[in-house]
Amino acid sequence: MFKKILISAGILIILGTSSYSLINKPSKADTAVENQKEQKRVVTKEKEQMINTLERVAAKIHKKYQSVVVSMNSEKELVIQVKGDQDYFNSVKNDI
Repeated sequence: MFKKILISAGILIILGTSSYSLINKPSKADTAVENQKEQKRVVTKEKEQMINTLERVAAKIHKKYQSVVVSMNSEKELVIQVKGDQDYFNSVKNDI
C-alpha cells in the first residue's frame, strides 16, 4: 500500500513539474516577434547614423564646392558626383 502511494505521489510530482515548465516556456512566435523588433531597432539606428554622416560630409563639401552632389548607394558607399571640367574634378579629388 505504501509503495502505491509513493508511486502515485512521484507521478503527480513529475506531471506537475513538466506541466509547469511547459506553461512558462515562451513560444517560438513570441521570440520571433521580439527578434524582429530588435532587428528593426538596429536597422533604424544604422540608418540614422548613415544619414547623419552623409549630412555632415555633404555640409563640409558644400561649404567649399558648389557643383558637388553627395549621396549614398545601396551598398552603403558614399557617392560624390562632381559637375564640371576635368581640372575642377581633379582639384576636388585632390582636396578630398
